[in-house]
Amino acid sequence: MREEKITIRDVKCNYKVKGNGEPILILHGWGSSSDSWIKVQHILSEKGYSVFCPDLPGFGKSDPPLSPWTVDDYKKWAVEFMKAFNIDSFILIGHSFGGRISIKLSSEENSPVKKMILCSPAGIRVKPDFKTDIILALGGIGSTLLDIFSPKFLKDYLRGLFHFLIRKRDYVKAKGVMRETMKLVISENLFPFLSKIEVKTLLLWGKKDKMIPLRYAFVFKKEIKDSSLIIIEQSGHSINIDDPVRLAKEILKFL
Repeated sequence: MREEKITIRDVKCNYKVKGNGEPILILHGWGSSSDSWIKVQHILSEKGYSVFCPDLPGFGKSDPPLSPWTVDDYKKWAVEFMKAFNIDSFILIGHSFGGRISIKLSSEENSPVKKMILCSPAGIRVKPDFKTDIILALGGIGSTLLDIFSPKFLKDYLRGLFHFLIRKRDYVKAKGVMRETMKLVISENLFPFLSKIEVKTLLLWGKKDKMIPLRYAFVFKKEIKDSSLIIIEQSGHSINIDDPVRLAKEILKFL
């Protein structure tokens, strides 16, 4: 496996590549890096694929973008990354945040994506359940009370705690340009793009996923025309870490 640096769109990025054959691009999740995909990358490369796994800008060993990026910015970056290796079409694997990028990339006309694997992809909003409605309502009330009665240091601390409790830990951890990037990324609902996806798609979901619950999988399955769904019983949000061998096996079977 080679690990090297490349500059794309004025951002110096780290990437890993292994194998020879049909190209595969892996896009990791928010707060993760190419390191979390090493086992899967190794298995796929051993089966005759050339597997590229970059640290997306702002993650791992890659520099952050110079200004806040949208999902479209990451989409354009991914295309330019592959073109740097003279690759105009490829198989795409996207996990969580990488799934957001993959949705945008596969739904456009003349997409470079030949086939797609989405692992617990993020990016769509459906009607919240009752519990989520209550949490968000309490959060709104709490924010108003904080503005009225609390000193700034306490407000900042309690807001951070609230974001943590409703699983926005990534937002709490993000700093500077990446915090602003996250705001832009999560503000876009990609649901309308699902029906535009024409490429054959495999959906893989951990049954124990608490970050993006299994109910979202059935929305993706319904909206993406040529899609199939496999549920991994013992996995959570990160199947690539929980069960990389099973994940690679299902990807190879699909391909």
